[in-house]
Amino acid sequence: MKKILVLSLSVLALVANLTSCKKGENDPMLSLHTRKARVVGVWTLTKSESTDVNTNSSGTTTNTYSYDGTTETGTQTSTNNGGTSVTTPTIPQIYTLTIEFKKDRTYLETYSLPDGSKYTANGDWNFVGKNKSLKLKNKEAICLLEKSNSNSSNGTTQTTNYTGLSGSILVIDQLKNKEMIIIDESTSTSNGSTSSYSSKMTLTNK
Repeated sequence: MKKILVLSLSVLALVANLTSCKKGENDPMLSLHTRKARVVGVWTLTKSESTDVNTNSSGTTTNTYSYDGTTETGTQTSTNNGGTSVTTPTIPQIYTLTIEFKKDRTYLETYSLPDGSKYTANGDWNFVGKNKSLKLKNKEAICLLEKSNSNSSNGTTQTTNYTGLSGSILVIDQLKNKEMIIIDESTSTSNGSTSSYSSKMTLTNK
């Protein structure tokens, strides 16, 4: 009986340890890999959906974009206060986006265009701790602290270096061994105008 009790407690401890890795809303219930181990790797953007809405005294402008791993397409809809709407397609954009999270907590982001133009950014990454005001669990988001970036186009390269704090936060909705889903939502107001933005990006680690 004692052996059964010890075994049951061991199983409960193992399950508790595995489920503690679940941080994102849609993370798998169980994982044999630590959260850091699942993040480390080269991730490629394979799908994204985003919408930004701007409302002011003239009316509302809504932009929607969809990316399939190669090409981004979108539409812009302008609606005046009289209710008249005009929708026009945006110019398709072809690009690839990758971000490498390394074990030493550094990262390299690369944005490439078909003509050979390239944008890269590098710096340090780390998990964000629990934040009640932002409704974030411990390690639910990643902070990217950018140290430098460069733009290469037409045979020339322009580099910018940062000495202060410059970066962004990625909120992880789902983190699997080979798939990561990042969400971004924000709202702002300025001089009578209101802007909102939301996006959902799917990245694959091959």
